[in-house]
Amino acid sequence: MKIVLKSFFKEFVWKHYGPREMVKQELQYRQIEEGSKKQGLFEKTLETQDGNTAIVYYYYDSNEILYVLAAHLIRKGEPGLAEKKAVEKYVREIESENS
Repeated sequence: MKIVLKSFFKEFVWKHYGPREMVKQELQYRQIEEGSKKQGLFEKTLETQDGNTAIVYYYYDSNEILYVLAAHLIRKGEPGLAEKKAVEKYVREIESENS
């Protein structure tokens, strides 16, 4: 399975991840890879140094690509408008590239 990190997620990682979170994230990728995968958008949670986080994924089955689109801390007002728009844009791009 190929993993593609989108820029909105990368920005979140730079702000909120330390070494422990990087290891936890790798373990989550493995769990997703080993589990039953269904094409489409889904979320997983991960505990980070700044609090619980929701990570937005998109799995594209025919190419076995896991896109990591965005993430946000689980709190009131999240996800924000910028994240919602980024996720919508990424999904459109993924689906148009692979159709």
